[in-house]
This record gives sequence, C-alpha cells and structure tokens, in this order.
Amino acid sequence: MARKILGLMLAGLVSLQLFGGLGTDSASTSSATLDLPIGPSTVHAATCAVPAASVYTCTDLAGRPYIAATTDVGNHGSYATYLTLPFTFTYYGSTFNQAAVVPTGSLQFSSGDPGQLFNTPLPASYGDPIMPYWDNLCTDDDCFGNSGGGGNGIFIRTVGTAPNRLVVVEWRVHMDVSGLPLFTPANTFFELQLEETSNNIFFVYGDTPNSGGSATAGIQKGNGTLPDDFLELSFNSPVLTSGRAVCFSLTPGCTNAFSTPTPTPTLTLTPTATQTNTATLTLTATTTSTATATATQQLGSSGATATPTLVAQPVTVSAQKAGTNRLLVTVTATGNGTLTNVQWTPSPNVSVESADGTPFTGGVLTLPAGSKTATFYVRRVSGVTVTLPLTLNGSFGTWRTFVGGGPDAW
Repeated sequence: MARKILGLMLAGLVSLQLFGGLGTDSASTSSATLDLPIGPSTVHAATCAVPAASVYTCTDLAGRPYIAATTDVGNHGSYATYLTLPFTFTYYGSTFNQAAVVPTGSLQFSSGDPGQLFNTPLPASYGDPIMPYWDNLCTDDDCFGNSGGGGNGIFIRTVGTAPNRLVVVEWRVHMDVSGLPLFTPANTFFELQLEETSNNIFFVYGDTPNSGGSATAGIQKGNGTLPDDFLELSFNSPVLTSGRAVCFSLTPGCTNAFSTPTPTPTLTLTPTATQTNTATLTLTATTTSTATATATQQLGSSGATATPTLVAQPVTVSAQKAGTNRLLVTVTATGNGTLTNVQWTPSPNVSVESADGTPFTGGVLTLPAGSKTATFYVRRVSGVTVTLPLTLNGSFGTWRTFVGGGPDAW
C-alpha cells in the first residue's frame, strides 16, 4: 500500500534520460553473441483475443532467443524514460522514432504515463502502448526510489545491421510488495524486441514469480477506442511462462524478409563424349547458408545479482510538472561537456518559454559559451497528446530527444 500511495504522489514527476539513438554495441556484431537473421520457427497460433478486424496476428514461436540488453537507461523510480529509436518503426499504420518506457512494463509511443499501478483488461488509457507485462513492478531496488546493487531497471540494446536490426528493451524488476530491503535482486525478467523492416513485435519471457498471473499483455492503437484497436495476449492469467516468445505481426505466421532460411540447391551435370567410350562426369554443387543466433538467458530466480553494463551519456534531460499544461525542463551536459544551444521546430500546439512566460521565438535557445545547463519551460497550448522534439548541440556533438506525451505527462 505504501508503494501505491507513493506512486500516486509522484505521478506528477516526469524524468527523462537522453539517448542519441540506441547504437549497436560492439559485442553485437560478433557471431558468438548474436548474428542476425535469427530465423524464428512457428509453433502454433497463440491464444490472443483477436478481434475480427484486427490488422495484427498473434503467433507463438519456438527457439526465439532471449537477448540480454546492455545499457541501463537510468529508470529507477516512478517515472517515464524517453528513448530515440535507431530506425523508424511503423505501428498500427503510424510511424515513430521515439518512445517512452515505464516501470510498469510498457513502451508507449504517444504518452509517457508511469503511474497506472493497477492493470486492467485492454484497452488501457495509454497512447499507442506495447505492453509485454503490465503490472505493479519496481525498477528500483526497494520500491521506494532507492537503487543499490540489486540490478533492477530497464535496459536497452540494438543488435544487427540495417535494414535487419532489432531494438531490445528489457525489464529486470521485481513485484511490488513494498518495504523491500535495499539491494533486493530482480526476480522478474521479460523483454520487448522491435524488428526493423518487418515491423514485427516480439515478447520474450524469462523467469517471473507468477508468470503473468497479475499482469496484462498485449498491443493497442491510440487509446483503444475501437474494438479492433487492441490485441490482448493475456489478463491476470499465468501464461507468460519462462521461455515463451510471442510475435505480433502484420503478416500471418510472423513471416518476414529474414526469418526463412535459404534452401540448399543441388545441381548435377552429366555430359557424354566420344563415339565408342562413354565418359560420365558428375558435378555436385552445394551451397549452405546457416544463420546462427545464441544469447544467454537472463538471470532467473537463483538469487544471483545482475551486473548491467553502463554506458555514460553526454547529456541528461529532466522534465517536471510546473503548473497546468507546463513542464520545467532542465538539460545538463555531463562530464566535461558543454552546451551550445537547444533547437526545436516551432509548433502551434506547444510553446517554449522563459520563467516569466515569454516565448522563445525562432526555434532556438542560444546559450553562453561554456554553459553546462539550459533551463526553460514547455507549455502545451492545444491537443491531448503533445510532444516537442529537441535537438541538443554542444561539445559532444548533436543529440536528440523529446519531452511531453499524453495528458498524464502534463
């Protein structure tokens, strides 16, 4: 109960960790770690509640690897973390290159709502969410905002090369039982994989205490106003078991350009020469293409402690509610970095302002030489879901992120 009250108190806080794209880590190019294509094999249709007019199919897969993510996005409390994707992803007919991830087990393309601790059947009030495991979960180590050595958090990774990349978002969390001691190791592991080109969506599950017995899993267009705008995999049913992999796809059976192995052709040529003696020559050409994918299963319930690989980020961005429809945004260059300016595209739906409410015109906030921090206000002028893409320039180069989202972000 203490956690739920705290979550409601913190619902007004929106915190962001800035990423200039989810770059492919150096280990991902090694075939010993993961070498696309993965080539999942189809077992049978999953038990999704599929509306008749749904544009997505739902398929269980065998042999889909659980890919350990490598970068901690810094989400260790009751807030959303905004990510920039390395490629444009198409979801229910709309294209996105940015999204918010939240502790309660969802990625949201059009909102940044971290506070819905109590799951419901679909539809949810989120905006364009993908929900591998929506439940009352903690990304911090004690469910009170403290991070110790438990390894809890949300982690990301990009593997493969264009146009066959995967973005992996992995949750290493534990169920909220309130009052856990600091350094409590994660015991709930699941992940979301977004596939370039095919726009397939994969849910892959590791160990969990109740296998989704108190969780909702599925996908949803917008806020799910129409019956065919969502596809529910499960609701409060213990079917999200370790090793299960489910694909949501626009094509039946989750087929794509790099999931079907190339067949092996065999060619036999038999030429005949001379009038009296027959010489027979047999040539057999065999080509074999084998795609190998290996990945280490993430920590289970053995009590071992996860050790994330941390990647230092040159800029951090935080956004906190500052009145109705207004966010106080702080951009800070980390380490020895400095900021030159903050840029955005002017929009009638949003205004960037100084502390006294005076709008910044021209779409750029120029900073004094050697600045480490930029502070400004962002106001939602109109619309329900409003995001403002930001381009940050400084000694580190150019980085991009955004602030805003659905109504709960404001």
